Formats: sequence, C-alpha cells, structure tokens
Amino acid sequence: MSDHESNMSDDNNISLSISDDDDENDTSEITWNVATPSITSFVEIRRDKLTVVYTGKALSQNDVGGVRANRPVPRNRTLFYFEVRIIDGSEKSRVTIGLADETLALQKQPGWEPRSYGYHGADGRKFHDSQRGDPYAPAFGSGDVVGCGVIYSRQEIFFTRNGLYLGVAFRDVRPSSLFPCVSLHARGEKIEANFGSKPFVADIAGLIKEEEDKLHRARAKIPIDPSWAHDCVCSYMLVMGYKDSFDALVSIPKSTQVHSTVPVAITSDATTAALIRTLEQRSEIRKMMMEGRAHDVLKCLKAQYPQAFDQSEKGCVHRIEFLLLLQQFLELIHQSQFEPSVYFAREHLAPIHFRLDEQDLTLLKDSMSLIAYPNPEHSPVGHLLSPRQRQVVANEVNRFILEHGGCQTKSSLELVFAQTSLCCKYLRSLNCGGEKFVL
Repeated sequence: MSDHESNMSDDNNISLSISDDDDENDTSEITWNVATPSITSFVEIRRDKLTVVYTGKALSQNDVGGVRANRPVPRNRTLFYFEVRIIDGSEKSRVTIGLADETLALQKQPGWEPRSYGYHGADGRKFHDSQRGDPYAPAFGSGDVVGCGVIYSRQEIFFTRNGLYLGVAFRDVRPSSLFPCVSLHARGEKIEANFGSKPFVADIAGLIKEEEDKLHRARAKIPIDPSWAHDCVCSYMLVMGYKDSFDALVSIPKSTQVHSTVPVAITSDATTAALIRTLEQRSEIRKMMMEGRAHDVLKCLKAQYPQAFDQSEKGCVHRIEFLLLLQQFLELIHQSQFEPSVYFAREHLAPIHFRLDEQDLTLLKDSMSLIAYPNPEHSPVGHLLSPRQRQVVANEVNRFILEHGGCQTKSSLELVFAQTSLCCKYLRSLNCGGEKFVL
C-alpha cells in the first residue's frame, strides 16, 4: 500500500456512529433529584445529593421515604450500574434498591407498582408489580453495599451485595426511561449512593468485559465467506481510487480464494469497467492532492470537465472549485507564506464567500483565522493544515470524478457498514439501549 493510501479518511464513508437523542452525560452527573415531587416528606437529601436520611416515624406502609435519580439510566453502553451503601440502619434494613419509571409513587417501595423493580433489604426478596415479592437473595442491612444494574443486550436487571453478583433478578425488562431509585422505611436509616464518581465495590469492569467477550464470541461464530470479504475490500479500493492496493488485491491467485455466494454491490461488468477506466486518473489526482498540489488538480479538472465549471460564469461556484481554492490557501499557510496567502484569499476566495452555504462559509472562516496565529499548526483549527484535510478534499475530488463519469460513489464495503449500523440501531431500539456501533 502506498503512502497516500495509508492515511485514508472516513470523510467519504458512511457514518459508522449512530446518532441518538439519548442522554449521554457522564454517569458522575447522576444524583438524587432534590426537586419536588421527586422526594417525599419522609426523607432528607444531604448537600452532596448522594446521601439520604429517613426522617419519618415508620408507623405505617404509607410513610415510605423514596428518592429517584435526576435522570434516567444512560443507554449507549453495555450495561448501567449503581451502588448504595447502607450507613445506618438495623441489621435487617428496610431499604429497597431498584429501578422505576416516573410513574412510581415515592411513598411506595420500588417493585410494588408496574414499571418498577426492587430488591428488599429486610427479607432479600425481589419485587415487580407486587407487594408480596419472590425469593431472590440474602437480606442486607447496615454496613452492606448493594448494587443494581441493567444489561441492555439481554434486557436483564441484576443486583450485587458487597461486591458479589447475585444473579439475574428480572428478565425481559424494557429499560427505557427507568430511573435509579431507593426507598427507606426505618427510623434513622441512612444511605449513600455511588453512580460511578468513584470505584465500585463490585467488579463491574470485569462484568462489562465478560459481556463484551460473549458478544464477540457470538459474532465470531457467524460464517463469512473470505471471497465475499475480499470482494468488498476490492470494491472499496476501486471506488476510492486506491490503485496500488486494488491491483495488489486483485492479483491474489484465485486458488487462494473461496467462491463467493454472497452478492456484493459491484456486480455489473459495465459498472466495474467504468470504475477501472477512471482508476488511473483518480489515483494520480489523489497522489497530487496528498503532495499539496491542489492548483494542479483544479487545472486538470477544469480541462477535463469544463462543463462542470461553466456555472461560475453565471455567478455561481462549484463546491469542488471552492474546496480546491481553499486548499491552495491552506498550503500557503502550511509553507508559512503568510503574505502571499492574504493576496490569494483576496483574489480568489473573497469574491465567492457570499455564494457559499453555511457549512462551507464556516470552513472558510476557520481557515482564514489561521492567519491570526503565530503557530497555525498548533491553533484550535490547526487540523486544517494536517494531511487528513488533504485526504478530505481528495475524497471529494474522487466523488466529483465518479459522479461526472456516471459511476457509483459508494462501495459495497460502505453499504455493508451502513446496513450494519442500521441493524445495530434497530436492535438497540428493541432493547431500549445498548452500546453504540462505532468503528
């Protein structure tokens, strides 16, 4: 693989990161919600927003003191977990720890109502939509640390006691919009929560690794035809114009490949022929871009595709022309030719700035700001002077050539990634959470 191919940008790729509206704040920002009506008159939340003291008299089932977290459990991860330390209380605590949605009445124990799940300290029973509960684990009390977690991929809730994993408590849980919650119901009871701002007693990192290893082993069992994978990578190299890598891959003897039974995106001989026909040109232009020769690239494109640049005479500017002009300006800055760069900007960029869309105008302003820094490479926008920026523009030039040649602009490899992203997003929606697909 040549040097200019070793720094491939993903700018022209399908986005591999799923964008959601999930609340993705750091778990250290989770606290008990001190806002009414998220607490009852039977508890007091201390200034740290993590410590809770029961202030009631515990005379009836109606004076339970409950608290709920200030936001639901984060969902873009393998699992979520929090712990509660029982600071003061009887040996058989009347503390209940669990998860519930906003409909839970905080004068009741978690697990007594629908959409709530709890582990009761007095008897070790687990509760869900029931005031009787079911046997689950040992009771807990003063001095114990009890944890609650949810594993999204399996839709399971589990608990721990003093670092010991107690097993699955609830299955088929839809954890969407569930909040950590705790209730107290004994005089003088006091608890302190840990939402991840300090190390947990339980080995949650080990549990996360175990879950991820299980998923990895399951994925590894899925058979993939080597020839299909080979064709996918070949299609990427061909579409992106990485000639050296493409030639190396297609030269692999057929005897070392397994016959592919899975169709890839490039199936038409005519389509492949069109891509190969422009491969040499696109490869050379990519090399020119990576060498900082944006001026030569623009000259070459104008000579070969004059009709694409005719619109400049009508008061418009083709985006590829703007990107290449801007890249010429960046190359001058990179060479510390500040005075020539100013003259270049006045002559070529200033006349077209009012024709740019918001995205390109922001890019232009960021580029212009480089002049103000003594060391532009180390400025907040110094990335514009990196080889990666050349790669970004090279990808746009490659797409331009493909579009004007009537060729497809996405490889089968990119389409596979796009489909995988959508499938993972769909599975995460079914599980109401889970780790993002990011590659």
